[in-house]
Amino acid sequence: MKIGNEGLQAIEKLCPKLQSISIKDCPLVGDHGVSSLLSSASSVLSKVKLQGLSISDFSLTVIRHYGKSVINLILSGLQNVSKKGFLVMGNAQGLQKLVYFIIASCWIDVSLEAIRKRYANLK
Repeated sequence: MKIGNEGLQAIEKLCPKLQSISIKDCPLVGDHGVSSLLSSASSVLSKVKLQGLSISDFSLTVIRHYGKSVINLILSGLQNVSKKGFLVMGNAQGLQKLVYFIIASCWIDVSLEAIRKRYANLK
């Protein structure tokens, strides 16, 4: 079974109190699916892991905007996300509860400094 944007939309509708999501190596999952899920579950979703997906800076903007309850965020192998996407996250008002943030195998450099300065509680 292959999971795509439609699958995430179904999860969003069937699991309104979803607290944790891990999406790994699903090439059919894109910005539309991630944005739909995060915008609807924003009040309770505390742990988000996105790994090996075909998402762009747009999804990081959605996470920044709707991730007010996210405590634990893991982003790995997101090759379509640019430095600008991470800089936008660092200049955000969202992600107010973020404590744990892991980035692996993504295009990053000085953008990490912007994120570190913005979120003093990060470990």
